[in-house]
Amino acid sequence: MAEGAGQDDLTYILNGFYDNARKKSSKAEPGQVVFAPVLETSNRHLIADAIRANSLTHSEVTLQIREQQHDDFRAKEKRTPVKLLALDEGHELVLSRAKVRPCLVVATASGVDPNSLPAGPQRRLVGRALVDAHVLAPIYSVSSSTSARTFGPIITARIKALMYPNFLYMPQSGLILSIPGVARLDRLFVCHLIYGVELTDLFVLPGVLAVCREQIRILLGESPSAEYTEVREILLSCLPVEAK
Repeated sequence: MAEGAGQDDLTYILNGFYDNARKKSSKAEPGQVVFAPVLETSNRHLIADAIRANSLTHSEVTLQIREQQHDDFRAKEKRTPVKLLALDEGHELVLSRAKVRPCLVVATASGVDPNSLPAGPQRRLVGRALVDAHVLAPIYSVSSSTSARTFGPIITARIKALMYPNFLYMPQSGLILSIPGVARLDRLFVCHLIYGVELTDLFVLPGVLAVCREQIRILLGESPSAEYTEVREILLSCLPVEAK
């Protein structure tokens, strides 16, 4: 790497990070940054045991909230039936918080046009189930001088150098990503991007998306390409001493 080359992102290697020429359309596209509700994750679910408030209605319940136990998601004795929740013996009511976050669109899958099927039950089921889907990687902000976060300076420097295949550094970009962040490939989730979402004009360059997909290959237990390995070795060789 040339003397003085920075470690802010992959810009030095890939001749840029964001594509200033692309603009949003009516649908999300791979490489686009969107804002979408992201469920919080934890090592242990919060379970809500639903108890009907009375014997006359299935719409009024009280919830007893507790942490997940080893015997959850198995048959329960004397479970109170709540018709609207439709909890069978293998179901639990799981509670989670959600927050709108920026997300990188990693992949998209088009739905199925119901009108392409003969009229009947199959057409109705397809129209409800097989709609457009998008694989998103949520983006979490890195630490700043005023706010300590999970991704502090040392781990962020390592992420910039592609040390961890489950993380991809996302540089700041105007008002859309006002703080640098990390796209978490270990928290990929599928979203239909129908409600509570915002498409933006921010897109990563194809080379950046290619790096992201190489990292997913590693997470799948496959070997990355020679080009990716070379880029990673160059970036790792330039890690600051305090981050090694």
